[in-house]
Amino acid sequence: VKNKSTHSSREVSIELTDKGEKVFQYHQALDSNVYNTYLEKLETYDTKDFENIEHFLNMISENLNYLINDTRTH
Repeated sequence: VKNKSTHSSREVSIELTDKGEKVFQYHQALDSNVYNTYLEKLETYDTKDFENIEHFLNMISENLNYLINDTRTH
């Protein structure tokens, strides 16, 4: 729902409808469930696992940066 501001003609206030609020709450709960599932799975990882993951992600990042910079020069 869009409402004009009482403070300024350039400002508007936007609020969710009841249906929009229900969808928002559902989405928040879904996000929370997914997040908690990931947290539970992370508990099985040890320090070496995280070091390997970090190394792998750094490799990907370096390669992507190289590709981005390479395409800018050609």
